[in-house]
Amino acid sequence: MGFRPVVLLIAFAWPPTVCRGADVAADAYMVGVAEVDITPTHPIRLNGFGGRRTESDGVNHPIHARAVSIRHPDDAAPVLLMTVDVLGIPAPVRDELAKRLKGVVPSDRLAVTATHTHCGPMLSGANPTLFGVPIPAEHQKHIDEYTAVFLDHLERVALLALRDAQPSHLSWVSGRSASRRIAGPPADRRTTICPC
Repeated sequence: MGFRPVVLLIAFAWPPTVCRGADVAADAYMVGVAEVDITPTHPIRLNGFGGRRTESDGVNHPIHARAVSIRHPDDAAPVLLMTVDVLGIPAPVRDELAKRLKGVVPSDRLAVTATHTHCGPMLSGANPTLFGVPIPAEHQKHIDEYTAVFLDHLERVALLALRDAQPSHLSWVSGRSASRRIAGPPADRRTTICPC
C-alpha cells in the first residue's frame, strides 16, 4: 500500500522517472516499461465527434499503448498500469484483457486508461450512439476487426512491460504550482512532480 503515490505519478507521467542499474538497492521495486504502436492499418471510424461519420483516410500521427509494471519485493504480484491513445476503454475490452492476463496480473492490479483523444479509432462497444444514426455494417465490421487487433496489442504491451522488469528505484516529491488563469490573485496548488 505504501507505493500508491508512486503509482499515481507514473500513471500520469510518460516516460516514468525510473533509476536502474547496479547501484539500485536489493529491496528495490521491479519495474518494466513498454510501448507498442496501435495505429490502425485500415480505414476506421474515429471516436470523438458525432458529426464525423466517415472513416479515416490516412494517418497524421501514430498512436500507442504504453504499460508500466511495478512490483515491490514484498508483493507476489505486480501492478500493471496502461495508457492507450483512444477516447475511452469499454468495460468488455478491459475485462477481456484481464482474462488474458489471468495468472500473471490479478484483475484488481490492472488499470487501463485512455488518453481521451478525439482522433483515435472507434472500438466495439464504445459510444455506440455517438453519431446519432446507426453505424453502417461495413464501418462496424472495420471497428470490430480493429478491436480484436487492439486487444492483441494491449496484451502484447502488457507482457513486454512485465518481461522488462528490472530492479529500479522510484521516487516522487511534492511541490507547488501557480495558476494565473483564475480571476484574482494567483492560486497555488499542491502537486506531485517527478525529480529530474
